[in-house]
Amino acid sequence: MTSPVYRAEIAPARRLAVRLKRELGAPGLAIPVSVGGETVWSELCGYANRASVRPVTRTTRFRVGSVSKALTATVAARLVQRGTLDFDAPIQRYVKSFPRKRGVVSVRRLLAHTAGIRHYRGAEALSTSRYRSVSDAIRVFQPTRSLVKPGTRYGYSSYGFNLVGAAIEQIEGRPFEAAVATLVLRPLGLRNTRLDDGRATSTALYEVTSNRDAVAAPRVDLSNRFPSGGYLSSAEDLARFGSMVADSSFLTPPVQRMFFQTGRAGGVSTSYGLGWETATAPFGLVIGHTGNVVGGTAFLLAHPNRDRDDHKPRLRDHVERSEHEPCARSAPALHAVRAASETTLNLLRPRRAGLPHRGRSRVRAGAPRSGS
Repeated sequence: MTSPVYRAEIAPARRLAVRLKRELGAPGLAIPVSVGGETVWSELCGYANRASVRPVTRTTRFRVGSVSKALTATVAARLVQRGTLDFDAPIQRYVKSFPRKRGVVSVRRLLAHTAGIRHYRGAEALSTSRYRSVSDAIRVFQPTRSLVKPGTRYGYSSYGFNLVGAAIEQIEGRPFEAAVATLVLRPLGLRNTRLDDGRATSTALYEVTSNRDAVAAPRVDLSNRFPSGGYLSSAEDLARFGSMVADSSFLTPPVQRMFFQTGRAGGVSTSYGLGWETATAPFGLVIGHTGNVVGGTAFLLAHPNRDRDDHKPRLRDHVERSEHEPCARSAPALHAVRAASETTLNLLRPRRAGLPHRGRSRVRAGAPRSGS
């Protein structure tokens, strides 16, 4: 069943989804929208595996790249809420092996990308080395001097999130994956999200070349970036995550404000909170994250400050599939992603009839091209 409240909004969003399929040229694509943890629309396109003609389904797992950072930040938020993590303490309190740097390298600064920790260098984003744990993986960058004095400048760093992951392992006394599952995945009912740790998966990984041909992605080992870019997830799981992360029974309002507030460094806005990209729109705060890794791309937006109460509409899924070619081919265009996001906001605006809502999010996941 589809709520008539959303039916009128789905039609223009679906037309934009067709444009997005055409622009990206991905073998497979999934675009869901979630309201209060329930899928209200899910567009499925193309193949999860072209060789076996396996279509993208609602449970297809994609590599989500740096959207993993939002998961890691949410684990940290839960630990702050519990009182076992001090955001402003030096990271050495939790990761004793990490050498002292100039200034204080704190979890807050690591999650805000203002700790002065470097990002990938050379071919590190294409690593095939295997690390035993997140704590083991930080030795890749551990000896490197800080790029800047912590707190003075924004500098995007996946390795900074790996360091937060190592702290989580030490605080929890168990592997990072287990902490994420216990503190985030299970409470939010994210059943199709897990580490990309080499276990078999039915989803093939592709890269789209400059002439728009989809080819097999090169093999990489993501154990050097589990907290920052090493997760697999279904698009519907990510949308549910985005629509539920601001539920006050999961994260208290004070903790939400801490994480979703746009930061500043060197007197300049960073357009980033703590593990979440941030922006403002006419209807309020927008949070999310983009992810681009070898073999997959994901794009999550959420609107945490919508009216919330316990009387959200019980909406059933409205799932659409393109039964024709698996994502028409044309030149890539980031503006298409942005345009799709802007148009699908119609799904997230309150209706004139005045239905109450708890939270809304949408996500696009696919495998158009690689990146860091």
